[in-house]
Amino acid sequence: GVRLAAGSVTDLSGEAIINPRARIVFHGVSLPTRDGRMIDGGALITMPGQVTDDPVFNVPFGASPYASMKVLATQLSDTLTANPGAVIDISGAVDSFERPVFGGFAPTPVWSNGGSLVLGAGGTIIGADIRADGGTDQALGGTLVMLDPRLSQNSTNTSFNAVSAEMIEKAGFSTFEALGSITSIGDVDLKLDRAFILASRPVIDIGTLNTQAGRDALAPVISSAGVMQIEAPYIRFDSGVQSVSTPLLGDPHKNTAIFKADTIDISGAVVFDRSIDDVQLIASGD
Repeated sequence: GVRLAAGSVTDLSGEAIINPRARIVFHGVSLPTRDGRMIDGGALITMPGQVTDDPVFNVPFGASPYASMKVLATQLSDTLTANPGAVIDISGAVDSFERPVFGGFAPTPVWSNGGSLVLGAGGTIIGADIRADGGTDQALGGTLVMLDPRLSQNSTNTSFNAVSAEMIEKAGFSTFEALGSITSIGDVDLKLDRAFILASRPVIDIGTLNTQAGRDALAPVISSAGVMQIEAPYIRFDSGVQSVSTPLLGDPHKNTAIFKADTIDISGAVVFDRSIDDVQLIASGD
C-alpha cells in the first residue's frame, strides 16, 4: 500500500500554465499579454486487488511445459495510510489572465477545480492535512472516493476506513462517493456542495459473479448507529444488480437514514439493513 508519513507533503495541486508567447491584437497592434491554461488539482488513487478468469495470452509463446497452463492477470490491492501531519494537496488554483472587456482587455480572475482522492481499497486518512478546495468559491471542490466508509461527525475515530463529516467539509470536498457500503458512527450531519454517490463495490474476482452470494455482494448497503443525514444538490444510489436474495442484513435497531437533495436517482437494488427502521429520501426538485 501507500504510506504517507507525518510531515510529508504530496503536492498535486492545480496550476496555471502561462503561455510566454501569448499576444493580443488591439487596434491593429499586436501586444504581449498574460494568458495560458488552468489545470485542475491532480488525483491520488489506490485500487483494490483484482483477479480475472481471462487468460493473458490467447496463444502460448513457443514450446513449453507451461503452454497448457492458463496465465491469469492479478492486480494487488493497495490501501492508503496518511498519518496525522501528512499533507495531501489536490486543491485547485487561481490566477489572472487578460480577457476581452468592453473597450479593450483587462486582468480577469481564472480558476481550476479540486482534484480526486480515491481509496479504492480503503485506508486511514483521519488526522492528515487534506486540501481539496477549488481555486475560488466559484470553482468545484475535489472528490473523495472511499471503500466501505465509516462516517462520524468529528475526527476522533482514527480506525481503518474512518472518515468524518468535519474532515470532508474542512478539506473542501464537493463530492463524496462511497463504494460498497456506508455506515455512521453515532449521529452525523454531512453537507456537500455537489453530490453524494453510493455505488457497488469493485469486483475483485469475476468468478464470484457466478454465485448468488457474489452477486448479492454488489448491492450497496446502508447502515447506521444513530441519525445519519447527508445533504447535497445531487444524490445517486448506483447498484450493479437489480435484486438480492435477501435484504435481511445486520442486527435490528431503531436508527435513521436521511438523504436530502434537489434530485435523487436510484439504479438497481440498494439495501438499507436492519439497523435502520426509518428511511427518508427527500428530493425537493423531483
